[in-house]
Amino acid sequence: MYWLPVLEKNAYSLVYFELTGSREAYNRLQIDPMPDSLLRIAVHIKAVDAPMQVEEQILPRWERTGFAAVEWGGVIHE
Repeated sequence: MYWLPVLEKNAYSLVYFELTGSREAYNRLQIDPMPDSLLRIAVHIKAVDAPMQVEEQILPRWERTGFAAVEWGGVIHE
């Protein structure tokens, strides 16, 4: 529901989910104590003029174990 108003502004949107591995590569979290499991997701949204053919993004299943840290956010690309 959080991103719905952003998506509704666009006739068409290109949406990509950036996951933990990619985010950690350039912006490593420092959490103490270290979590047993970490999930980071950022949704990237870009308005486009027409429907596009894109490869389906397969999102892996995430198993929460012990102390879990979850970060979610997003980026609107102009």
